[in-house]
Amino acid sequence: MRRGAPQFVIERIATIHQTFFVGAQVHVQSLTGEAASIRYVGFRKEQRLVEYIQIGFYRKALELSGARNIVVEPTVSIAEGREYSELSIRWRN
Repeated sequence: MRRGAPQFVIERIATIHQTFFVGAQVHVQSLTGEAASIRYVGFRKEQRLVEYIQIGFYRKALELSGARNIVVEPTVSIAEGREYSELSIRWRN
Protein backbone atom coordinates (compact mmCIF):
# COMPACT_ATOMS: atom_id res chain seq x y z
CA MET A 1 0.00 0.00 0.00
CA ARG A 2 1.33 3.40 -0.92
CA ARG A 3 1.04 6.08 1.69
CA GLY A 4 -0.67 9.20 0.40
CA ALA A 5 -2.48 7.46 -2.46
CA PRO A 6 -6.14 6.98 -1.39
CA GLN A 7 -7.33 6.87 -5.01
CA PHE A 8 -4.98 3.95 -5.69
CA VAL A 9 -6.31 2.20 -2.58
CA ILE A 10 -9.94 2.62 -3.68
CA GLU A 11 -9.21 1.10 -7.09
CA ARG A 12 -7.27 -1.80 -5.57
CA ILE A 13 -10.01 -2.59 -3.06
CA ALA A 14 -12.59 -2.63 -5.85
CA THR A 15 -10.42 -5.14 -7.73
CA ILE A 16 -9.89 -7.27 -4.62
CA HIS A 17 -13.60 -7.26 -3.80
CA GLN A 18 -14.39 -8.36 -7.36
CA THR A 19 -12.34 -11.50 -6.66
CA PHE A 20 -13.31 -11.91 -2.99
CA PHE A 21 -17.08 -11.62 -3.41
CA VAL A 22 -17.69 -14.36 -5.96
CA GLY A 23 -20.64 -13.59 -8.20
CA ALA A 24 -20.66 -9.87 -7.40
CA GLN A 25 -19.62 -7.05 -9.68
CA VAL A 26 -17.85 -3.98 -8.37
CA HIS A 27 -17.81 -0.67 -10.21
CA VAL A 28 -16.05 2.52 -9.23
CA GLN A 29 -18.77 4.99 -10.21
CA SER A 30 -16.76 8.10 -9.46
CA LEU A 31 -13.35 8.84 -7.99
CA THR A 32 -12.18 12.38 -7.33
CA GLY A 33 -9.48 13.91 -5.15
CA GLU A 34 -11.24 13.22 -1.85
CA ALA A 35 -14.39 11.25 -2.66
CA ALA A 36 -15.56 8.07 -4.34
CA SER A 37 -18.74 6.18 -5.10
CA ILE A 38 -18.59 2.40 -5.39
CA ARG A 39 -21.45 0.26 -6.75
CA TYR A 40 -21.87 -3.43 -5.93
CA VAL A 41 -24.14 -5.63 -8.03
CA GLY A 42 -25.09 -9.18 -7.08
CA PHE A 43 -25.86 -9.11 -3.35
CA ARG A 44 -29.19 -10.22 -1.95
CA LYS A 45 -31.03 -8.51 0.88
CA GLU A 46 -30.16 -11.44 3.17
CA GLN A 47 -26.45 -10.64 2.74
CA ARG A 48 -26.79 -7.23 4.39
CA LEU A 49 -24.00 -7.93 6.90
CA VAL A 50 -21.48 -7.90 4.03
CA GLU A 51 -21.94 -4.14 3.96
CA TYR A 52 -20.17 -3.81 7.32
CA ILE A 53 -17.21 -5.78 5.95
CA GLN A 54 -17.02 -3.48 2.92
CA ILE A 55 -17.21 -0.34 5.06
CA GLY A 56 -14.53 -1.58 7.46
CA PHE A 57 -12.23 -2.62 4.64
CA TYR A 58 -12.34 0.82 3.00
CA ARG A 59 -11.98 2.68 6.29
CA LYS A 60 -8.93 0.75 7.44
CA ALA A 61 -7.18 0.72 4.06
CA LEU A 62 -7.69 4.48 3.62
CA GLU A 63 -6.44 5.09 7.13
CA LEU A 64 -3.29 3.08 6.38
CA SER A 65 -2.75 5.08 3.19
CA GLY A 66 -2.67 8.29 5.23
CA ALA A 67 -6.19 9.58 4.64
CA ARG A 68 -7.94 11.42 7.48
CA ASN A 69 -11.54 12.20 8.41
CA ILE A 70 -12.76 9.10 6.58
CA VAL A 71 -16.51 8.66 6.12
CA VAL A 72 -17.85 5.52 4.44
CA GLU A 73 -21.61 5.17 4.30
CA PRO A 74 -24.15 3.32 2.20
CA THR A 75 -26.18 5.50 -0.15
CA VAL A 76 -28.05 2.41 -1.35
CA SER A 77 -27.97 -0.31 1.29
CA ILE A 78 -27.84 -4.04 0.55
CA ALA A 79 -30.70 -4.38 3.07
CA GLU A 80 -32.99 -2.47 0.68
CA GLY A 81 -32.98 -5.47 -1.64
CA ARG A 82 -32.41 -3.44 -4.79
CA GLU A 83 -30.48 -4.68 -7.82
CA TYR A 84 -27.35 -2.91 -6.55
CA SER A 85 -25.90 -1.34 -3.43
CA GLU A 86 -23.66 1.70 -3.32
CA LEU A 87 -21.12 3.18 -0.92
CA SER A 88 -20.18 6.83 -0.64
CA ILE A 89 -16.62 7.45 0.57
CA ARG A 90 -15.09 10.78 1.62
CA TRP A 91 -11.73 11.59 3.16
CA ARG A 92 -9.09 14.25 3.61
CA ASN A 93 -5.53 13.84 2.36
